[in-house]
Amino acid sequence: MTVPHPTGPRRVAVLSDSLINKIAAGEVVERPASVVKELVENAVDAGASRIVVSVRGGGRGLIRVRDDGSGMCREDAVAALERHATSKIRTDEDLFAITSFGFRGEAIPSIAEVSSFELRTGEAGAEAGTRIAVDQGVIETIEDAANPGGTEVTVRRLFLSTPVRLKFLKAERTEMGHVTDWMTRIALAHPEIGFRLEADDRTVLDVPATDALLPRAEALLGKATARHLRTVEVESDGLRLEGLLSLPTLTRSSTAGLYLFVNGRFVRDRAMTGAALAAWRDLVPRGRYPVAVLFLDLPPHEVDVNVHPQKLEVRFRDGRGVWRFVTGALSRRLAALGGSVESPQGAQSALFDAPRRYQQDLQRIAAGAPSASPLPGSRPVRQWSPEQAAAVLDRAIPRPGLQAADREEPAVASPVVDTTLQPLGTLADGILVCRADGDLVIVDLHDARRRLLADRLRSAAAPLPTRRLLVPGLLEVPAREVRLLEGAAGRLALLGVEVGAFGATTIAVHALAPEYDSTRAGPLLEAARDALLAGHADQLPSVLSGFVAPGPDRPSDAELRALLGALQTAPPPTGVPAGVVRLDQDTLRRWMERGRP
Repeated sequence: MTVPHPTGPRRVAVLSDSLINKIAAGEVVERPASVVKELVENAVDAGASRIVVSVRGGGRGLIRVRDDGSGMCREDAVAALERHATSKIRTDEDLFAITSFGFRGEAIPSIAEVSSFELRTGEAGAEAGTRIAVDQGVIETIEDAANPGGTEVTVRRLFLSTPVRLKFLKAERTEMGHVTDWMTRIALAHPEIGFRLEADDRTVLDVPATDALLPRAEALLGKATARHLRTVEVESDGLRLEGLLSLPTLTRSSTAGLYLFVNGRFVRDRAMTGAALAAWRDLVPRGRYPVAVLFLDLPPHEVDVNVHPQKLEVRFRDGRGVWRFVTGALSRRLAALGGSVESPQGAQSALFDAPRRYQQDLQRIAAGAPSASPLPGSRPVRQWSPEQAAAVLDRAIPRPGLQAADREEPAVASPVVDTTLQPLGTLADGILVCRADGDLVIVDLHDARRRLLADRLRSAAAPLPTRRLLVPGLLEVPAREVRLLEGAAGRLALLGVEVGAFGATTIAVHALAPEYDSTRAGPLLEAARDALLAGHADQLPSVLSGFVAPGPDRPSDAELRALLGALQTAPPPTGVPAGVVRLDQDTLRRWMERGRP
């Protein structure tokens, strides 16, 4: 191309090599986890059978990756620091049939441009190896060194020369969580390789090589998760899907439990994720997601992996065909496993649940049996005839699926703000209350206790007193989630929950406030984990209040008035139904009149 000679002041200039490398580093090296990903994938490409990663300060201070792969001679080691230098591809045709991970030749020079970088490497059988030291893109040393029998890369002071990038990094535990995520993904994809991850001299994960995926998934995701996983293996028209999928009995609050790979490469591809989730659409509740480790293999020329700087997305030549294949394979396997669950309506009003809670008492009243016993000190409840009770209860409690046209006066489910509530008696697990104006209110007793606890947790200024559990509540989770819960230990302690690591993939509840149900320590921790994963740490009081300890069926007057006060003053916790059925005087009068001869 012929470029005309400039006739005026130049405004377009060719960037310096250093600036070009920094721009490339911004695309490839987003955070410390990106460095770990690129270096570990290079180690996998080198045929390593054991990879050890050491991290300090969430990756800011130190990242070291050691492998026992093929290593490099000096000439190759020096060439690896040049941009677009790679051993993975040679021709245009190779670009459309990629079978390796790192193929752009940008990772090593990009990392070396924004850190203090050291490379030690040596080929098998060679007497000496090579050491190369680079500081912020400037090669300082090239010398002989002891042969490490593979490659060792050390990265210190990451982003020192790009303070803006450094400013955007998160807290150490957050960055370490991303590192652990990537190590988990790569380790799942390569069970034949042993992996070890150390953070600040502490072992985060250590998994030996194995010849099967399920033992690797059990080591990384936890035994409790692995118990719900089943194998899948389907092949058709050059496409192959294999891996592990969860029964509908195991779900998560986000897609974090989905590990999807295309030709061994982890992807966060929207089309691939949508195809996988479509198979579970009618089997899991809305807002819940399955756990799966799935590998889609297809001819390299049928997929383009060169469409994303970090290679997280792919483009299929026949996207619709891949969608149909993945969804069909998973749906058939789930059907063969008999996968089905009753979809709970978590957001459904407490009114819809009332028939189940009050069924026995309602039938007893409608049959003419004596009404529920009044609370101590309360005034007697007016006796209704069986016909009146049946009519009132039939209209007061709408049933699921009832059309609006079939109800003339729907009951109102909303918090009742009134300081003149008078308790009359108990009804199953509810409280029958009369307002000063004569309206009747049925209050869910458990919901009142839950709301009282939520209000106390929200206003807690100091850690709630706790009691040690004789048997700790244990929850097996991926290593990354152990770090997440450990990082939230201070916040949880404020809410009366003491947690600590109990191994690489297990977190334990050691103590609980007496307000919690200690028999449900494990599920409580799982709910806290889900809230933290979803970024809803501010909702922990509402979430944890769902595990309030059961109280007496017939509360004392003092407790009852405290519970009623909580219902009147505290807003309902997120996701918690109001738990109130109100029957106003006009509605009651119309119902009574209808029953007259």
